[in-house]
Amino acid sequence: MKEIAKQSSGLFSVLVLVWAAFLFVSCHADPDSDADSGALFQPGQNPGITNEAPLSPPDPQTLIGLQPDFALSLLEDEPIWSGTSSGRQIEWTTTDLRVRAGETVMFSVREDYRREFEREWFPMAAENYSELHEVMPAATCTDARAATLLSLVGPYLSYQNFRAGFCFQAHPYETNEFQVLDLSGDRPRSVSLTEIFPEQAIFEALHADTIVQRSLRQIQAEPIRNLDELMATLERWNSEGPPESTCAYRFDPDMLEHFAFHHLDGDRVAVRIGLPYGCEVMRGTITQLGLYLPVPDNLRAALQAADSRSPGMLMQDISEISDGRAACLYVNYPPVMERENYYCAR
Repeated sequence: MKEIAKQSSGLFSVLVLVWAAFLFVSCHADPDSDADSGALFQPGQNPGITNEAPLSPPDPQTLIGLQPDFALSLLEDEPIWSGTSSGRQIEWTTTDLRVRAGETVMFSVREDYRREFEREWFPMAAENYSELHEVMPAATCTDARAATLLSLVGPYLSYQNFRAGFCFQAHPYETNEFQVLDLSGDRPRSVSLTEIFPEQAIFEALHADTIVQRSLRQIQAEPIRNLDELMATLERWNSEGPPESTCAYRFDPDMLEHFAFHHLDGDRVAVRIGLPYGCEVMRGTITQLGLYLPVPDNLRAALQAADSRSPGMLMQDISEISDGRAACLYVNYPPVMERENYYCAR
């Protein structure tokens, strides 16, 4: 009887843990935040990528250096939006987000993805496939990247960079982040909010965000006097905050470099900061902080132009402009061209 009681107790503990995990995943969103939460480009729940019949394993050495044109060009290249801002021509299509200065291409997500595929992904996929194909004969590898333009204000271009896939790991992988480029120089570079707005204004706006306020209360933070102290305290929250929150999102030291301009409100501009997920069970999600910052004099004309989409755009208009589309590229391994990709399907 004691043994049966032990087994029943163990089963009950497992059920409690499963139920707790379900509640955690269901309740990770912040209902009090004024900012949006979640991805504009919606990832799937699970790729479940299989073949109808097992494939014969190819020679990995013949595919490691394979040019991925076969995959990058499978999707039809349809225009989503194009325009000019600060002397740069921006072209957003279903297979690329690129910036031109005259005839010179300054930036292209397609080319960036291509280099990453060739340098990192293909060697990894070939190695994993050769080692595990016999154990999982119906499985294949896939990797997809999607770029969604978020805002274009003067020389500042913000986009959402999503990556997802599966290649014989324990579970699929998904990452999601906001990226910002300053296009004013010869080469695009990352830029921080501190280069555009006064630090005191950023401190006050960030400190007032509902997610930030809740996080500070969770670790009973001492009074904070400036932006440096606030950033340090938020980074400390990553390790000291409650697991149900620290799993949903985290505060990175470079979080002020991951933002987009959302809308104008009189003499203020709404800015969204994208926070990455905090633990693997929340992979692919993104949490947004909402800040109101004073419009800088040197950016006023560009913000007003973006608000009227002539030239530029703000994040509030992206859903209407894109109609759910993104620059989506993918590769499969083995490279069977007719196989559809789970993440790029529309």
